[in-house]
Amino acid sequence: SGDTYRNAIHDFYETSAGTVARHLDAGRTVAVLSEGDPLFYGSYMHLHVRLSERYPTEIVAGITGRF
Repeated sequence: SGDTYRNAIHDFYETSAGTVARHLDAGRTVAVLSEGDPLFYGSYMHLHVRLSERYPTEIVAGITGRF
């Protein structure tokens, strides 16, 4: 059901944000690579909303590919 998916994805991002936070708390620099726009339906936005108030963040625009 939709609730099952929403709960699973919420738990996934909570766990992922916790993992990233532990690295940041240990003084490490963390980079998240994202395909496409990281804040427009990208998975990074879910980490950003969980971490950006506690840690400085910087979003660097990628280089588009040409096919």
